[in-house]
Amino acid sequence: MHHQPMQHTTDLVVFVAVLVVGVVLVMSGRTTAQDMAVLGSALSALFAAWHRRPVRRA
Repeated sequence: MHHQPMQHTTDLVVFVAVLVVGVVLVMSGRTTAQDMAVLGSALSALFAAWHRRPVRRA
């Protein structure tokens, strides 16, 4: 799937925001690094589902 430059920028901004929030939560003691790893796995699965092309049936 070809992304337009604006989509790449949006993806990068969201990635950095999630990364910063994760670091802040771990450093503040609100969550553990293991919990963030589980959350990261779930978010990456959602991201993959979001960007997957729909299958066209002829």
